Parts: sequence; structure tokens; C-alpha cells
Amino acid sequence: MDETGIAIGVCNNTRVLASTHKRKAYVKSPENREWITIVECVSADGRTLRPLVIFKGQRVLTSWFDRAILDWLYTTSDNGWTSNSTGLEWLQRVFIAETSCTPLRNRLLILDGHGSYDNIDFMWECYQQRIHVLYLPGHSSHILQPLDLSPFGAVKKSYRQQVRALAAISDAAPVRKQHFIGLYYKARQRGLSERVIRAGWRASGIAPYNPELVLQSSQLQTRPATPPPRAQPTYSGETVITTPRRSQDLYKQQQQLGQSEQLSRATRVLLSKAGKALAAANTLNAALYTDNLKLQHQANQLKIKKPKKRVHLEPNKRFVNVEAIKAAMDAAAASAAQKTRKQTREAAQKAPTQSYDIPYSSMCNQWQL
Repeated sequence: MDETGIAIGVCNNTRVLASTHKRKAYVKSPENREWITIVECVSADGRTLRPLVIFKGQRVLTSWFDRAILDWLYTTSDNGWTSNSTGLEWLQRVFIAETSCTPLRNRLLILDGHGSYDNIDFMWECYQQRIHVLYLPGHSSHILQPLDLSPFGAVKKSYRQQVRALAAISDAAPVRKQHFIGLYYKARQRGLSERVIRAGWRASGIAPYNPELVLQSSQLQTRPATPPPRAQPTYSGETVITTPRRSQDLYKQQQQLGQSEQLSRATRVLLSKAGKALAAANTLNAALYTDNLKLQHQANQLKIKKPKKRVHLEPNKRFVNVEAIKAAMDAAAASAAQKTRKQTREAAQKAPTQSYDIPYSSMCNQWQL
């Protein structure tokens, strides 16, 4: 299963005949870039389920359809995209209803890790219906998603060709929603044929199973080869002096200098004292570093609140704990309901007591005749 977006009035690139005396050539175009989302689901044997069409708007209007309404599913959203409720309803009304089988038989649903399908309600419904959900790795749909590899490309190509032809004969009249259904139906008949669907599954290496086909894909970014370690340059006849970090480094360089040239007594004494000072500084630095770690640890222990950060869980592993999560959610809801009932019962018990505490004098009235 996958979803794709189509701009209603966008044509594909094409070649045109124009005069060489003009710098620009203009082509008629509907210029309607409103976005519509289509949710499609295909099987490895070339079958398709009913598509879900998501329009941008508040509610579905009858003016968007011709008299012959296709037996598809239609809905709307504020931005024309899917949502959690839309994904759950698609699962119940399309996938579960149209792929029903014996209760003991499992089903496999392969899809991207989109937020509309990566939620506890969607996965819990799949768990109850014995549907195993396999989320594709992130940023891999271009090599692993069967619908992206062949069918969607063929559908969009056919749709844009129809839009271009419609714009040429209708004086670039804008393509509306009522035109979209008919154009997409024809494009779907061509792009979602059994041959094209099987080609998409075969290119993904899923059915038939062929992982080598994916690993050898030209769209797969190969890991750059680790460069060999650089050879250390060798110097002949010259002494390389580096910045000493320890007294031992200073002593070694003093020995090298002594082999290449004669050092005076004052130079040797100076290097010896510098080595002692460097050793003392390193010792002090190590002590200060240790004290700093202790103080930092104590400061962290005194903090009242720790910063919270959302931990991203891999969707394929979330099924392991989905039953426990659902049970915890139900227990929390039951606890909240029990607390509400307790508060209501306590309030009912306090009401008569409060009425009895009213003093007798406040209920007496005085009248003068």
C-alpha cells in the first residue's frame, strides 16, 4: 500500500513546434495546481483494491462527480493529505473488507512508515485482525516500494498526457475536480494493469524474492570506500621537532637533537627543567579535570527535573509491545473513570451534611405589624 499526490492541472514536459524568430514559445496549460492524494493497494499477483481519493476541502460535494459515480472511496481534509483517522478508516473499509479470508490465515501489509499509519490505533487494529505490518526502511521507497517503481509512474504519465490533450482542445480551460475522476480512471486502467503491477513487485525484489536485485540498484547509494591510511613521511638528515605534550616527549626529542648536533650544558639544563614543569602542569591538569567531573556529577544529581526528549521507536518493533501498550491505555482510562465516580459519590455524601450545618437563627424571620 502507498499513497501518491497528483496536481489536478499539471502537464508533463513535451516538445513543441515554434518559430525561430521568437525567444519564447507559450503552451496552453490549465494552471490548476490543487493537490489530490490517492491511496492505492496492490497485491503481488497483480490485483488492486478500491482506491481512496482525498480532496482538499471541508466536505465532499456532488458537483465534483458525473452521473456515473465510480465505486471508490472519497473523503476530504484541510490540506488534501492523509491523517490518522483516514488511515484507520481505509484499513477497516478497504484492506480488511476486501482481503477477508479464513480467521486463522495471516495477511501481510507492506507500507511506508508514514505518520498516518505509524500509530497505535492502526497497529492495534492490524494486530486484532492477524495482519502483519511491515514498514519499509526510511528513504528507501524509491527502491523497495513496488508502487513507486513502476505503477505510479505509468499512472501519472498517462494522466498528464490526458491533461495536456484536454488543454489543447478546450482553450486551456482549468481542470476541475469533476474532470479529475474521469482522467484518473483512464490513467489507472493503463498504469495499474496486472503486467505493470507485477513489474513493480519484481523490480522491488520482494516478489519474487531477489535481494541482489535491490543491492545492485543504480539508485542505491553505495558507501564510499575508506581511503587507505596516509604513509608517514620519512625525513632523512633532518630532525622533526613537534610540540611535546608530556615530559617523555621532551626527553625523546632531546635525545634526537643530541644525536644530530652537540647540545650545550645550559641547553640540556633548560630542557630538563622544562620537562619537570611540563610534568607538574600535566599532573595539576589531571587533578583539576577529576575535580571538575565530580562537581558536574553532583550538580546533575541536584537537578529537580531532567530534560525530556522524545525517543523514536522503529515501527516494525513496536508490534512487540502493542498489546501491553493497549492494555496500559485501557487501564489508564478505567482508572480515570473510577476516580470520577469516586469524586461524584463523595460530593453527593457531603451535600446533606452541609445543609444540616445551617444555623437555626438564619432560618428565622421577623415581622412588624
